[in-house]
Amino acid sequence: MKMIQLIVKEIIHRKLNFALSLLAIILAVALFTSFFTTGQASKRETTRLMRDIGFNLRIVPKETDLGKFWMTGFSEFDMPEEYVKRFGEYENISYNHVTAILNKKILWNDREVILTGVAPEEIAAPGKQKSPMIFVIDSGTVHLGYEVARSQGIEKGDKIVILGKPFVVARILPESGSEDDIRIYGNLGDVQGILGMEGRINEVKALECLCFTPGRDPIADLRKELEVLLPEAKVLRIQSIA
Repeated sequence: MKMIQLIVKEIIHRKLNFALSLLAIILAVALFTSFFTTGQASKRETTRLMRDIGFNLRIVPKETDLGKFWMTGFSEFDMPEEYVKRFGEYENISYNHVTAILNKKILWNDREVILTGVAPEEIAAPGKQKSPMIFVIDSGTVHLGYEVARSQGIEKGDKIVILGKPFVVARILPESGSEDDIRIYGNLGDVQGILGMEGRINEVKALECLCFTPGRDPIADLRKELEVLLPEAKVLRIQSIA
């Protein structure tokens, strides 16, 4: 008790020094908390930004002619959908958000459009489950690119027929200024069915999820890894996104 009284008396006697010392401690704690909070927020924002940018790996059938691929935007060859399941069977892979895709150019309502089937679920290696990057498309519905909807006067909720099968327009996508404006997105199973390509895909999209050390060639590492995982395919890395 006497010790406490002495401390209180000392504080009263040296009010200015005590106040400055207390202020220094408060500022130190506040700065540490601020730096920590800012750092965590930055990490979260970087993660969101990478996801918003999109997939930076495209995996296509090995026989794909890359010249034609870059001109048309998709492979003319296809591969079994079951290939994508291999990604979920290996722990040590440098991919995440693995999604099966089927693209095909068709003539619809007297104009060429790209019909794209998107798998409703992503595949991830054990322990690498993340919140999905893709938008889920329910069976029986489609999402229309901006130009497709504009040119045909179609609005959300309208019913349309694609290759003999009726669909409900669940969403009109915003203008992108790319080939996505003339794309019709559907559930992968629906698109496979109307194209007569059940169980087939022609692309796997993924996000590279490892940072490589300077001096190493990341695409070489990725291709070496894929050679073991999926020798029937080749991997393309979108450098501008990566």
